[in-house]
Amino acid sequence: MTAMTLTKREDYPTSDDYPELTGKQSPLFLREAPGDHEHGRKNIELARRAGVKPMPWQENEINAMNATQEDGKWTHSDAILIVPRQNGKSLIVALVVIYRIFVLGQKVLFTAQQWDTAKELWEETWKIVKSRRFLQKLVTSKTCSQGRGTIFLSNGGRVVFTTRSEDAGRGLTKIDLLIYDEAYNLTDGEMAALSFLSQAAEDPQVFFMSSSVHKDFPQHQNGKVLSAMRQQALEERDSEEPAYLAEYAAPKELDPSDEQTWRISNPSYGVISTRKKMLRIMKRMNTEAGRVNFGVEALGWASWFEDLTGTEFTPVVSDEDLDEVMTVDAPMLSHSVVCVDASPDREFCSIALGGKAGDQVYGMVGYHSALNVKVVVDAIIEVIEVANPMAILIDPKSPAEVLVAPLEKAGYDVTKLSWSDVKSSTAAFLQGVDDRDYILQDSQIIRDGIACAELREDKDGGIAWARRSGIISQLVALSGAMWGVQRFAPLPKKKNMPVAKNRVVRRPRKKVRHY
Repeated sequence: MTAMTLTKREDYPTSDDYPELTGKQSPLFLREAPGDHEHGRKNIELARRAGVKPMPWQENEINAMNATQEDGKWTHSDAILIVPRQNGKSLIVALVVIYRIFVLGQKVLFTAQQWDTAKELWEETWKIVKSRRFLQKLVTSKTCSQGRGTIFLSNGGRVVFTTRSEDAGRGLTKIDLLIYDEAYNLTDGEMAALSFLSQAAEDPQVFFMSSSVHKDFPQHQNGKVLSAMRQQALEERDSEEPAYLAEYAAPKELDPSDEQTWRISNPSYGVISTRKKMLRIMKRMNTEAGRVNFGVEALGWASWFEDLTGTEFTPVVSDEDLDEVMTVDAPMLSHSVVCVDASPDREFCSIALGGKAGDQVYGMVGYHSALNVKVVVDAIIEVIEVANPMAILIDPKSPAEVLVAPLEKAGYDVTKLSWSDVKSSTAAFLQGVDDRDYILQDSQIIRDGIACAELREDKDGGIAWARRSGIISQLVALSGAMWGVQRFAPLPKKKNMPVAKNRVVRRPRKKVRHY
């Protein structure tokens, strides 16, 4: 029977490979479930054969992230590693990726907020691979350009390095390991766009790699997701699906200018982080804001978003307002618009119809089910034949974009929504509900969408729907259809103005030339 153990950690172990290492090798906050570390030991041995010697804390993380249960499945489905910058976090990722694709033949997707970060990790991984012939001979192809780096192997293992987007997983199915680097800038929508790829695998894992979050920093306003994951790992002990958390930081009561504080917060201190480097950074960050930055980035002194895993949630539209605009009647529509949207995981596709009903705009959701192209196209055509809409709207950045080509092939024109249109439709929906200019067909599907939707502000201004949890494709389609009623409404006919009797028509005076 395989022994289930925790990773053996020491605060300040001696290291023959790194005699100058003086950083504390254990995290300030740790949540770990027991597991078998055979994969971890093999991962470390492969690294050494490739000429890379991890530091003790890096070995600990490799062991914990690769731990398995008695049935051979991964102990931790989710693993969160939070460590100050410039400590060698990326090397851990590179070594785990190499083991997973070369030894286990897995499919791995690495995503970062910036292409420079993803490219740097690809370069670090490829540098290790190309240095050893026994690794390089398994490589069938490798690329690194235009925001995407790949390494494909003859054993079926492959890894893609890219920035986060809805098509980040292009070319991969059933991702075994999904890595979110720079997780302090990870949104619910970005997670939703990729989650279906990892959930399709038999035993998927997701890694969240990041430095600390400060909720008052403008660049950390997307830190709610990481804050919630961390809070859940600290407070909720799930014996069936335990989350792994390792957060390296110094206690906040310590002196930020004391070198011992630097050693405690930086596990690679003495090797990567050094006294000279820290002093140089401190001198540059000599303002009040700079000192706060130093605490966050160099010491791990976070200011997390709080209470994000609870059930309290205030819907964008209240139940009272929703009841006011819901109707069970089916009014006659003078003109209409169809809008289609799909959830990022393609589990749901929604067809909404908007139309003019007197002085109000009416909206309903007629289809809300799986994204099967033929079924959905047939449903759209059925709606078109009945409603004779002025426009068919689809956001090209939505998974519903796959419907555009078959609709056009069937002879229908499709209007593609711009990002500006998407923001306008969201704002128009909220205002229409507030002013009672919008009426909605009473539907639990619509209520479910509003119950889990949030708003996100665009950096260039405006708002759009954002996901908190669940599915909101029905709400996105509904907003688009009802906005389209106003956008594509026929222009009113110009009325001929009657000429008043005794009207004096003044002609412009001629200019008089003086000679």
